[in-house]
Amino acid sequence: MNELSKCRCAAWTVLGEGRADQRVRALSRQRRISFGEGFEVATHFDGTIRNEKGQSRAIVLTLVTGPGDRTYWLQSVARDNQARQRAEAGLKEAEASFRPMPPADRAAAKPWTVQTVPFPRGGFAELAKSSTLPAASAEAQLRLMNGAYSGGADPKPGQAVKVVR
Repeated sequence: MNELSKCRCAAWTVLGEGRADQRVRALSRQRRISFGEGFEVATHFDGTIRNEKGQSRAIVLTLVTGPGDRTYWLQSVARDNQARQRAEAGLKEAEASFRPMPPADRAAAKPWTVQTVPFPRGGFAELAKSSTLPAASAEAQLRLMNGAYSGGADPKPGQAVKVVR
């Protein structure tokens, strides 16, 4: 397992309306950075924060104001500070790849949805054939979603089960 897999560029989450620099006013050790085309403002913070109990922990995050005046929170998370530092180059590369979707990609993007359907006589194998989940793991993922993983009993035919379409 490489160091990058031990870290993750977490939730590129939409925080809502407003500019990124307005969302981190209370944070110290922040700096404005230039980000990619299509982004108005990016603010990078590398420092410590305190929780409700007064305990400190390291935090590295970037807030980016993008199209539609939406703010995105990009945060690197690792098991410990040394792992994050070893993976920093890869994390910066992942962060730098964050871009608005071109209109053609946005039009082609089709979100997955979870629906309920009657459980077929062919079982999870039959459901997996029509799923949009990756073929190699679709049956296992469908079992997990429906509580039939690791020894759990299969639903009865006709019983409502969750599928991904």
